[in-house]
Amino acid sequence: MKKIDLQIVAIAVLVCTTGACFRKPPARSKQQVMQERIEARVEEWKADVTRQCVEMIELRAVAIVDSIFIAEAKANRDTSGVPLLPERPEKPDFTPPQDSLAVGPLLRPSKDTLH
Repeated sequence: MKKIDLQIVAIAVLVCTTGACFRKPPARSKQQVMQERIEARVEEWKADVTRQCVEMIELRAVAIVDSIFIAEAKANRDTSGVPLLPERPEKPDFTPPQDSLAVGPLLRPSKDTLH
């Protein structure tokens, strides 16, 4: 009988130790649940604000970099292959021609008129 008693005690100890591993965690109170939800929402809000700030900073950085690229491109523009614009020629000396004809009427008056 001692063997059976020893086996029963061993089984009882085994059941007690394995039962302790599968215990349910203590139930959370409403206050704990509310606090966890508030903390989760605050973390979401912080992540959203951080994401918006990063996007805004990236947009500003892109604008700055683009303007730098444009300024460098304008400064390094190669104009050596482009011919310069020619200067304006000087005005020639103009002498008006001399009139060899006297100024007269364009139409001769007709002799049939009543005048």
